[in-house]
Amino acid sequence: MPLSIVHELMSAPAVTTFSYLAQAPAPAGASPDAGGGSIQFLIPILIVAGIYYIIFAPHLKRQKEHKALVAALKTGDEVVTTGGIFGVVTQVKGDRLMVEIAKNTRVEMEKTAVTAVVSPEQEAKANPPAAKGDQA
Repeated sequence: MPLSIVHELMSAPAVTTFSYLAQAPAPAGASPDAGGGSIQFLIPILIVAGIYYIIFAPHLKRQKEHKALVAALKTGDEVVTTGGIFGVVTQVKGDRLMVEIAKNTRVEMEKTAVTAVVSPEQEAKANPPAAKGDQA
């Protein structure tokens, strides 16, 4: 192939070739909107929705449950803090609590630092009474 023809082919813009192909009429049996475009549009939306429900929805549920737990705190509740300290609520004031963690030892903390309210039933399940033969 002569060099002038190769040079002429390389200098011709590729856009015109693709423009020509894009303007070609569709085959007689094919419809322009076969529905493939809408499926391709829905797949990413479904993936994002799936990721939302797998990752974010459980977190929002736990956040809502914690907010309800904090709002329901009252004097006399035995609580566990984020630091793992057990105590009894002695006073509730605004967004703070006074928690007695030992005899005559009280700590003031934010309500949001409480991770759980310990009920007597939960404590009994966690520490079942020892059988008479198990004592050392």
